[in-house]
Formats: sequence, C-alpha cells, structure tokens
Amino acid sequence: MKKAILILFGIFFISSSNAQIEYPQNQEKGGWFFTNYFGFAILKVEDSYKTNATLYGGTIAKEFKFSQNYSIIAGVEHLRVRSDIQLAGENAFISQNFLQIPVNVRMNFGEDRTTLYLDLGLYGAYLYNSNVEIISEGIHETEKGLGFNFGLASGFGVSHVVAQNLKFQFGFHSQTDILQSYKEANTKTELSELYALRFGVAILF
Repeated sequence: MKKAILILFGIFFISSSNAQIEYPQNQEKGGWFFTNYFGFAILKVEDSYKTNATLYGGTIAKEFKFSQNYSIIAGVEHLRVRSDIQLAGENAFISQNFLQIPVNVRMNFGEDRTTLYLDLGLYGAYLYNSNVEIISEGIHETEKGLGFNFGLASGFGVSHVVAQNLKFQFGFHSQTDILQSYKEANTKTELSELYALRFGVAILF
C-alpha cells in the first residue's frame, strides 16, 4: 500500500511538469469517480462491545456540476469493517460489510490544473452481512440483512488534471453514524469516528 501511494504521488508530480497537457474544456461538466479508501473507525454493537476497527472500501460516483466551483456527487460504496475482540475470554474475529449511498456537496477552490476541494454530505448504509468467528471454539456465525445506518460525512483533498479527460484525486474522508434503523430482533451496530485516506480518478465527460 505504501508503494502504491508513492507511485500515485509520482504520477502527480510528473504530470505537473508536462506542459503539453491542456486544461480540459469539459471541466465544467460532471464526470465519473472511481475511488478507494482505507482507515480506522470505532465499531459499537449495542449491549455487546465497543472496539477499534480497520476498514477499506471502494466508491463509484457521478458528479453533477452546477458551476465551476460547486457540484453534487452521488454514488454507491462498498465498505468492509474488521476487528479483533475478546468474547467470553476467547479471541473473536469480526467482519461487517455495508452497502452505502453517499450524497455530497463539493466545493472546489482554484482554476488551475491543481485544485483543492471540500466535501460535505449525508449517507445511508445497509449492513447486509456480519460475521463473527472464534477459531479456538470452531464457531462461525453469519447474519444477513441486519439494518440501516444514516450519518454525516466530510472530506477534503487535492484534485489534479493528468490528461485531457482524466483527473487524479487524493484526500481525507471522515464520517459518523447519527441514526440507526434495525429490526427488533437484530442488534444495532454503530460506526463512528471514521477517518480514512481516499484516492482515485475522475473520468470527465
């Protein structure tokens, strides 16, 4: 992962010195975003446990431009959260999978090939799969279709034009649940204080 980040930064700086790339005239139009992110969060399961967790996810999103500096970005994300905890004195491995729909307002600052951006928005997430595995006891429990989480998200970063119809993006992402909707038989799960590095590309149309 460290090598991947260094390679991406290398592309960024090499492309900065390439004077033959023109500013894309379609920057004022929206594009498709393909991004990945990884980081940390606090995972809380009601009446059971609260633990630190690692996470990684991927996003496909569409940008709808309203002006040179303002747009709305909506898409679909897959988020996987993992953690190790102690249950009844035994080591347990936790894995949870969410499908998430984020809607963000993006504000861009600058008009050159390199610009800064700020994202503010909302999301709805569906916890479609949860696994608990205790290897020493031979236990592997799986639950499906548990419930919904809703929350607030924010982010900031840098966007850089590397080709006529291609932009590279690198930034930071944060989100936290504020509301859960679960069936009475299912235990509520809350994901808070999520902080992640996000990187990817935008294809302009």
